[in-house]
Amino acid sequence: MALRNETIEEIRKRADIVSLISSYIPVTKKGRNYFCVCPFHSDTNPSMSISQEKQIYKCFSCGAGGNVFTFVQEYEKVSFIESVKIVANFVGIDISSEIEDTEKKISSGEKRLFELINEANEFYKYNLETEEGLKGKEYLEKRELDEVTRNKFQIGFSLNDGTKTIQYLMKKGFSIDEIISSGIALETNGKLTDRFKGRLIFPLANLDGKVVGFSGRKIDNADIAKYVNSPETNIFIKGNCLYNYYIAKQEAKKLGYIYIVEGFMDVIALSKIGINNVVAIMGTSFTENQIKAIKRLNVKVIMALDNDDAGQDATFKIINELEKQHISISVVTKDKNGKDLDELLKIGKDKVISYLNNQLSPFDFKISYQFSKINTENYEEKKEFVKRIAGYYMTSNSDDLDKDYYISKLVSLTGFSYNAIKSLLGDKKEEKKVFKRTNPLIVKKPDRYEWAEKNILSQMLYDTKAIRYYIDNLNFLYNDKYRIIAKYVINYYYDNNRISENDLLSRIDDPVLRSIVTDLIYENDLQKSFDVQYFDVIRLEKPLSSEIGRLQTQIEITDNEDEKLRLFNLKMEKLNELQKLKDKFLKGGN
Repeated sequence: MALRNETIEEIRKRADIVSLISSYIPVTKKGRNYFCVCPFHSDTNPSMSISQEKQIYKCFSCGAGGNVFTFVQEYEKVSFIESVKIVANFVGIDISSEIEDTEKKISSGEKRLFELINEANEFYKYNLETEEGLKGKEYLEKRELDEVTRNKFQIGFSLNDGTKTIQYLMKKGFSIDEIISSGIALETNGKLTDRFKGRLIFPLANLDGKVVGFSGRKIDNADIAKYVNSPETNIFIKGNCLYNYYIAKQEAKKLGYIYIVEGFMDVIALSKIGINNVVAIMGTSFTENQIKAIKRLNVKVIMALDNDDAGQDATFKIINELEKQHISISVVTKDKNGKDLDELLKIGKDKVISYLNNQLSPFDFKISYQFSKINTENYEEKKEFVKRIAGYYMTSNSDDLDKDYYISKLVSLTGFSYNAIKSLLGDKKEEKKVFKRTNPLIVKKPDRYEWAEKNILSQMLYDTKAIRYYIDNLNFLYNDKYRIIAKYVINYYYDNNRISENDLLSRIDDPVLRSIVTDLIYENDLQKSFDVQYFDVIRLEKPLSSEIGRLQTQIEITDNEDEKLRLFNLKMEKLNELQKLKDKFLKGGN
């Protein structure tokens, strides 16, 4: 469902954020703003501020922030469009007619496609009850998939005579072109047949639970692909689907976590022992839309992909993507005998439960995974592995317990002694300390370039002149997150030919980026109208500053005194240029 932007904006403007939040939790007025205990982290002292003037909220402890829609979305754990419906109801705006109009706008072709897929699904299920479908039913019984399980997952069977599916659909009033466009029909030797013939049928549903395609599994040892999937159509886009998502999401929200497995049979196996908060990715890839669907649930993710190399490689990639979205994760430990979930169930329910409860942190999984990729008999590779892991994980933010654990883990993997690894890492730590002591002029003032970029973004949130100047003259920020936010601003401007900082919050899914934008709106010291000097600091000064840094590096590494002198003189020229620019632009900062 989609609503007009004008409708969404009208709902937001009519909804007072203080009234809305106070309908969920108690709020207290202090000065110009209101405060409450933040519902998005374990908060005892009220740390969430609500600005009635700006119609936004901001937690100064966990960073959560946004507008009326994002609050409802996070608090109720619903989709954005559902949050709009809730807020509309709160302010008494009836959007039912617009929802109906939106639904009518689904093309007649798509509507027919949904109807065709639904008819095919009913036909496949019916086939299991016929004599011709007995082969499929016997296979399911052999796999201990009873009638309750078959009905729950709508499992069906495509007859060996693939023309019967085509004939059935034609009798239901669908044309040849429609059957072909659905992905069901294939042309073989001049006649149409069902691409899934002779296979078990697993319906594939979209995130709203509507069947949009199929996956067919072979049931014998024929030399054919194990699975055949529907091709992508107007209603079936594989990267937008997660098997069992519609069924699993409510159970996941209730329990606070969801399992991600690799295939249909894993989902069904776990369902048989009462575990229903499970989705399958139907392969080893994970798309941006699938990540968004998982993130909307606001629950912990437990990865339980297959134990083979492909499954472990996919796990590594997926947890890296999930971590970027600040999603809590753990990884089920590989079974010692390499068995997958469906195989473990044959041993017994207790074995499966024990397997699922044996989990690794993302760090433990990633370090073991990366160690498995090196030649463990090669000393140099093991040494480089230690250095690489230490450099990546043992940052200045790591406390002593973290470092002790990381070192112990490296000891158990590599066989190097604790003291040797600690000494290696300690040397790096000392180098950092010396560097800090020899640079006492790094002061606490706000970084000049960080400050300039914040002001550029602030201007872009309020002044379209700043947006146009950014597009025509800069189109780049050094801070990665600021650069992404600038893209959001530009896209909003292109869509609406104006800017609304509050409505922009509704477009930003990432809570970290949304928190930054909320900070920019809250901060009163930032420039809100177009001022070119902030752009010039980034456009002219920053490249010159970077060039000076490169020259200094060259001076330090060259052994030729003449070349060193030439570089030094060039550096001084650049420093003079930089100082002139600093005198001209933006006073204050480093």
